[in-house]
Amino acid sequence: MLVHYFLGQIYMLVQRHHDAIAEYRRALEVEPANTLNLAGLGQALAAGGDRDGTREILAQLEETSRSNYVGWRAFAMPYSALDELERALDYLEKAYGEHEPTLVWMKYYPVADALSEHPRFAEIIARM
Repeated sequence: MLVHYFLGQIYMLVQRHHDAIAEYRRALEVEPANTLNLAGLGQALAAGGDRDGTREILAQLEETSRSNYVGWRAFAMPYSALDELERALDYLEKAYGEHEPTLVWMKYYPVADALSEHPRFAEIIARM
């Protein structure tokens, strides 16, 4: 359910990581196959200090991507929260190469906040 996903995003913006984790878990109860809910949980876990939990989620996303499409944000969110900006930007580059339509909104996504100062981010934006 989108309401839990967006509540999780709002809680992340105000640094209420515990509440964000709870909302993403609720979202996954309703839509267990939604990779953005899973990515949001990974992002919140990393922000809350659970790096191992985030790595487990990234492994789940990687496994899912072998048989289903998983969008760039699903990987960029947890990687940016782990402060692995190069890895997050690799997924943005891949999405750009695939002409992913959601990239037009990239600079407005909260995940972009951590990336916005990076020169590669500016290069991707300039190419669009």
